[in-house]
Amino acid sequence: MNEKFWAIDKEKQERIINAAIDEFSSLGYDKASTNNIVKNAGISKGLLFHYFGSKKKLYIYIYNYCFDLIMEQFKKSINFDETDIIKLLKEITIVKMQLIKVYPNIFNFFMSCFVDKSIDFKDDIDFVGDNRRNELMEKIFSNVDYSLFKDNVDVKRAVNSIRWTFEQYGNEYINNNKSNTIINPDEILEDINGYVEMFEVCYYK
Repeated sequence: MNEKFWAIDKEKQERIINAAIDEFSSLGYDKASTNNIVKNAGISKGLLFHYFGSKKKLYIYIYNYCFDLIMEQFKKSINFDETDIIKLLKEITIVKMQLIKVYPNIFNFFMSCFVDKSIDFKDDIDFVGDNRRNELMEKIFSNVDYSLFKDNVDVKRAVNSIRWTFEQYGNEYINNNKSNTIINPDEILEDINGYVEMFEVCYYK
């Protein structure tokens, strides 16, 4: 499936994928324009339909491609033996930022998928993937050692504060990419490590 698309060079593939992600995440499926997608991808409309056949098939392809890409990166980059939840959430944040660097709107696209009421073919989308994602998250957090937290700390609230902080950091990273702000990877890692150290002091024994 999509052999014609995979036969073209990687740079062109990424242009098309990003153009589709941006259009669908911004306008939703119904209002998204294939004219805008081909314009931003720098290809003809005929080529787009040559690769995918229809707008619906393009959407389904993009959804499954992005989902598989995220799962693959998580499996490749996350240490499943890690017991420290702060370090785990740090790893997840870094993986997200690596993906955003190549596909700036990839996570916005998924958010739009779940709230988009114009999609009348949801059964055709691989929502079995939700089960795959939940299984992966359970595997990632299966070895977490909550005894690392201080005895007087509300663990649930502490974990939420850590998670929300890193999620917000990821959101800022998305916004910086959109505005073409110059991003220094070393400064980002240093900043993230600063949060890790702060949380360890605040919450760990």
